[in-house]
Amino acid sequence: MSAYEGRTDRSREHGGGGEAQAAKGVVLLLGRTTIEQLRAAYPGAQVVRVQPNTPAEVGRGVTLLAEPADQPLAGQVEELFGRVGAVIRVPEGIIDAWAACSGAELLRAREHDTLRLRREVTSPGGTTARGLAALERGGVRAAFASAMDDVLGPA
Repeated sequence: MSAYEGRTDRSREHGGGGEAQAAKGVVLLLGRTTIEQLRAAYPGAQVVRVQPNTPAEVGRGVTLLAEPADQPLAGQVEELFGRVGAVIRVPEGIIDAWAACSGAELLRAREHDTLRLRREVTSPGGTTARGLAALERGGVRAAFASAMDDVLGPA
């Protein structure tokens, strides 16, 4: 489901009296949904796209805030996510690639339990799940095992 599907129904649930109420501000956390799509879904609303990483859970997160971002909502969002780590403003085009590469701090906090971390950050059908499936199809597990055998084997 995208960030904007079903918004009329949700608006009714929150006191719209049957009429969809206009959103004043929308913060987008979904991967692969753009600011442009959100603006089209919520005309006139301030929109901000952020991509926090899971280490925010341990106070060492890095949240990317996509530019261009609407003010003053962007400042409020930056302050909120700043409570759980650093906030960096970046062009929207790099957020999804960054999200695919994050997680080292949380891995350390999880005592390097990679299986646990993978389960925590992988949403069924999400971008991480699709990326992992592609790696498996490409034989990455066997390649890593072979590399470790070669490194740790006899000199």
